Amino acid sequence: MLALLVALMALAPCDCVAFRLDDIQDYYDRDAQMAVIRLFRDYNATLTAGVIGGALGHDGELVRFLQDNRGRVELANHGWLHEDFSALPAQEQARLLGQTGSKMEELFGARPVTFIAPFNRLNGGTAEAASSNGLKIISADLERQPPSFDGARQIWHLPVNANVSDYDEEKMYWQSFDNGVVLSDIESGLERDGYAMVMLHPRDFVDEEHRVDPLKMGELAALIEEVRSRGLKVVTVSEIADINNSSNVRATPDLQTTALAGGASAAAVFYLTRRIKGRKDRHPL
Repeated sequence: MLALLVALMALAPCDCVAFRLDDIQDYYDRDAQMAVIRLFRDYNATLTAGVIGGALGHDGELVRFLQDNRGRVELANHGWLHEDFSALPAQEQARLLGQTGSKMEELFGARPVTFIAPFNRLNGGTAEAASSNGLKIISADLERQPPSFDGARQIWHLPVNANVSDYDEEKMYWQSFDNGVVLSDIESGLERDGYAMVMLHPRDFVDEEHRVDPLKMGELAALIEEVRSRGLKVVTVSEIADINNSSNVRATPDLQTTALAGGASAAAVFYLTRRIKGRKDRHPL
């Protein structure tokens, strides 16, 4: 048992939604990857895209496209070969994150600040591995835990809390959700976490022959429009954390000493909480 000083924090509601496009890689559903990025560009909306470092670099058309849109898209680290980080020791996680960071710097001139955990999974060594590579944000599901800030490592944990599809393990297929379900998830995320983050994949926007599906792209466009019609701002994942402006987070007067078991760090961990009236359950990820 290690005694930790835990300062309760309140994340100032940002009235914002981040869209997170996972699985950027050479060739596979390339047209859909590019179509989604173009759509956000045409709507003058920002997007965060997770790059699989070891699977990008040979597709010159995609690389040039990403380079040309660098100012509109926040590129995030999404592992080297989409590994399950929850099954790896911290040292191996750090190595893989470093490889992807170096590859992204080579291709795009900068290392990322955001890590999107493949499969939305991580373990107790992920924060240390990310911190050692200069990453400031980890985005995963975290089993529906609230967003938090690790003061020892200066790492934000920002769970994804909405998605346009999910894998049905019993039926073994990807189930798509209509915009009504996604918008309900967005509202629940805003109430519970102070922000919403919507997970997308290129496969969400193709037909059975992996061609870009105009109807699915139209649904995404309608979703962006509806988000904005509700007075919500479309932002990147790093903008939610607002790592360059700590005034977005305000301390509550509550301080308590908490005993945590099992490999906990002796450094303070800051939990973000938001007092809300009522709570809606989101559609399971």
